[in-house]
Amino acid sequence: MSLYHAFFALTGSIIDYAGTFAPASLSLDDSLKKAFHFRKSSKHPWIFGKMALTMPHLKELSAARLLEAGADGNACLFTAIGSFPEGGKAEDFLAKIEWDLRELRRLEDRWFYSSIRQSVVCYETRLPASWSLTADDDSRQLIQALERFRILSRGRLDLFLELDSSQLAKVGVSGLLKTVTQWQEQSDEDSSFDIGIKLRTGGKSVPSLTVLATAISEASSYGISVKATQGLHECYSHGNDYGFINLFASLAFSFSLGQGGFTSKNIEDCLKSPGSAFSFTKESLRWGEFQLSAEQIETARRVHRATFGSCSLDEPEASILKENL
Repeated sequence: MSLYHAFFALTGSIIDYAGTFAPASLSLDDSLKKAFHFRKSSKHPWIFGKMALTMPHLKELSAARLLEAGADGNACLFTAIGSFPEGGKAEDFLAKIEWDLRELRRLEDRWFYSSIRQSVVCYETRLPASWSLTADDDSRQLIQALERFRILSRGRLDLFLELDSSQLAKVGVSGLLKTVTQWQEQSDEDSSFDIGIKLRTGGKSVPSLTVLATAISEASSYGISVKATQGLHECYSHGNDYGFINLFASLAFSFSLGQGGFTSKNIEDCLKSPGSAFSFTKESLRWGEFQLSAEQIETARRVHRATFGSCSLDEPEASILKENL
């Protein structure tokens, strides 16, 4: 395979490695060692983009710790998992974001000129489970949080907002997307940071094909970024498990062709298709009657900016090797 290939365009830097999270549940040091070893010795090191760490783990990082774990001196990128807990109260949401962002500012000031530069480039947070975001009061509270995030992040962090599985099934993402785009359009300030949605694609409550396809289609319509987490250890979908190629191909086609060119039904079919339905060449990705060039895939990625959180690096790579991609 050529070094640059449509498969690379689709899957390069797609994994936010979350080795400290269940079920891997590695220590911070072991997770760092796994990440740096993968970068140096795996056949597909480019699928690994950045590490996902909690706020307490981020505060434990230092140049010395990174070097001892195997860092080669290049900059290390992280996504911060916010401290707003599952089932947290809506009235505590803004305070949690403010605390996290102040801590991240202190870390960035300490790290920026470190001997190993470290940078948090994304912040992810759950939304209160009580929010439907179809109610004016919920939307006002989210807009207030977005304003504070813009100020405290200095526009340097991308933000991913997660609806829990019951919210996603009941109300979908349209209310969230409308609120975010309304704020972006009405904000007096130039919002240099990106705002996206975070979707759980595995675990206890796997979204149905229809729910996931609708979320992808609506995110594409609004031009909103997407982050996935849980599941996605295999290239292709099987049973109730989604494959990461299915997901990222669906995103690429949807964001390239729009709702008119790639409908929600097309997304559903793409999400459940077997590996035999996809073909890669140096120049393009083909699925059924649809085809995208490597350049079109790259263009779509600049909008959807999608990655997926995985507690394993070895399992996705093993699947790539098994499929001979």
